[in-house]
Amino acid sequence: MGVGRIISIFLILVVFKGQDFSPALTDSNSDEYKAIETAALKACNDKFSSKFANKFSRCLLKNVRALSPPKDTEAQVTVAVVFHENTTFADLPQNNVVAQTLVEALNDPNNSLDVSINPASVKVLESPVPDVTTTAPPTTTPSIAPTSPAASEPTYILSVELTELAFSPALTDSNSDEYKALETAALKACNDKFSSKFANKFSRCLLKNVRALSPPKDNETQATVAVVFHENTTFADLPQNNVVAQTLVEALNDPNNSLDVSINPASVKVLESPVPDVTTTAPPTTTPSTAPTSPAASEPTYILSVELKELAFSPALTDSNSDEYKALETAALKACNDKFSSKFANKFSRCLLKNVRALSPPKDNETQATVAVVFHENTTFADLPQNNVVAQTLVEALNDPNNSLDVSINPASVKVLESPVPDVTTTAPPTTTPSIAPTPPTTPRPTYILSAVYKGLSFSLALTDSNSAEYKKLKDKFVNVCHKIYTAKYPKTFSHCELKKFSPVDVTRVTETQATLAVIFHPNTSHAELPLNAVVVKDFILALSVPNNSFNLSVYPPQSRY
Repeated sequence: MGVGRIISIFLILVVFKGQDFSPALTDSNSDEYKAIETAALKACNDKFSSKFANKFSRCLLKNVRALSPPKDTEAQVTVAVVFHENTTFADLPQNNVVAQTLVEALNDPNNSLDVSINPASVKVLESPVPDVTTTAPPTTTPSIAPTSPAASEPTYILSVELTELAFSPALTDSNSDEYKALETAALKACNDKFSSKFANKFSRCLLKNVRALSPPKDNETQATVAVVFHENTTFADLPQNNVVAQTLVEALNDPNNSLDVSINPASVKVLESPVPDVTTTAPPTTTPSTAPTSPAASEPTYILSVELKELAFSPALTDSNSDEYKALETAALKACNDKFSSKFANKFSRCLLKNVRALSPPKDNETQATVAVVFHENTTFADLPQNNVVAQTLVEALNDPNNSLDVSINPASVKVLESPVPDVTTTAPPTTTPSIAPTPPTTPRPTYILSAVYKGLSFSLALTDSNSAEYKKLKDKFVNVCHKIYTAKYPKTFSHCELKKFSPVDVTRVTETQATLAVIFHPNTSHAELPLNAVVVKDFILALSVPNNSFNLSVYPPQSRY
């Protein structure tokens, strides 16, 4: 999602006492919702306006829902507290101050709310500032949950398999004793190691989630960890992905830490990173495997689709770990990087191979690929090349007879699917310039990409063909379920769902198929009105877990990114 302004938003969870939950409270158009919204926001706005003067902007009611498990005369509410875009980081209040101010606002006997709140229930879910240690007693200061990294904080997201730890459902509940014990020990080990190694650059570690391995393994559990650096750390000072991964291995496998588990070094993967991967000669036994990193939100990125000739499609090309995929990726990215580096010097960052799939309808000896061309984040809009120039450069790179690719591309097949710049009219003849799909400069649509594994259906080549009966039937099932779930939950802001692709899970799970969905909100939806990634996933899971639901869809819990 494009960001025109930088505003600071605190998302806070709070339990209202004296308020019976009813389904009408999930509908922002209902009288019940509007009544509680009006009273709660007036109290919130009055208190924060008086306390933070010109810094504070407004409060927003994000949602109202039942507690889990339900409690009589109690409901759970999420509130956004928004500060003006010109508020400096130093002028933003600490999380416990924001939480305490909300307590004072909603428990003020002079407000028009018919409910009160339990101060101990208040949790900061997201925040533009990190938590700080406080000596205030827990009875007077609301409980503050670990905050997600601010957008300006360089953050590495890593996945790791914990050995000697059997998975249990309690480990998915961040309030359980089991989760807290693991979190405390793991984060101490992580913080100690990174603090000693990276001194003033490192900020903190966060435990993002814990889940079962897929497929499950006895006495092993998977965790996702965030390693956050200070926002003033320059790009040049950030460590490489393999260094971060290796440091995490050393931290969690240190015999002197208090963890009762160890980790499998080969299982560590960098899922997201503020820096690109680099080629390393370190032996694979000492450095964990790191996955290619997606572009950061601030990096201008062109997404292009291209038809590769003289390459017959095979299912192995959908598996980024297969020899076939890696051989194509290595040759294609070298050609792409060499050409763009020479043409755009310091502006260009890197090329990425996004996916490979069959053409629709299929063609003999041809395969379709999606490529990302990423420019440095400090490249100004005026310095970014036009879409047709990027497309033509990709044609020249992949059709260069001196590259190591065993394939060529059809210039007329190149299409710019996404771009940081609008299209412009060009008089270049169509025989020399690839056909460019229109990319109108519309307002970006907030989009969550959600991946779920469908149980009981073997992946087949027909599921790569959008014209096949199998594809259409399964697509309709997923899109209809997705649409019903999010229309019910977000009637004002949700737009629609789209199926991105079907793909195999892995070679050991032959009776499962992975579906990738886009959950799309209206383009005028403000950042404060958008749900958290974890909430989007939870909505999907809860809808399918309701007994006797009408969805007829059995999936493993999905993952999400926004």
